[in-house]
Parts: sequence; structure tokens; C-alpha cells
Amino acid sequence: MDTKTDQVSLPAFRVHFHDGKTFDIVAANSLIAEKRARARHPGDYVKVKFIREKQHA
Repeated sequence: MDTKTDQVSLPAFRVHFHDGKTFDIVAANSLIAEKRARARHPGDYVKVKFIREKQHA
């Protein structure tokens, strides 16, 4: 399994913590992104947003 190819096809999420810390995480879904971000930076409140790719005209 080629991990670089797999990561390219996975969506990116931005996880915002209440204290202002932000992480961009590549994951299969938002729950996995949240789990990975909490492993890096334990905190109480988070907001997870999907990062849309910029479309080139």
C-alpha cells in the first residue's frame, strides 16, 4: 500500500481548539481527524471543518 497516494486521496480537515490552537489533519472522516488532533493537543472543546480544495478556473 502506497501511503503517499492514499493520503492524497483523503480529505483534509482543520481542527480548531478553544485555546486557539489549530491543526490541519488528513483523515478518512472528521471523527478520525478530531481523534488525531486531540492526541497531539488535549483540550476540551474543538470545532472540525472540512478544507475544500481551491478550484482553478
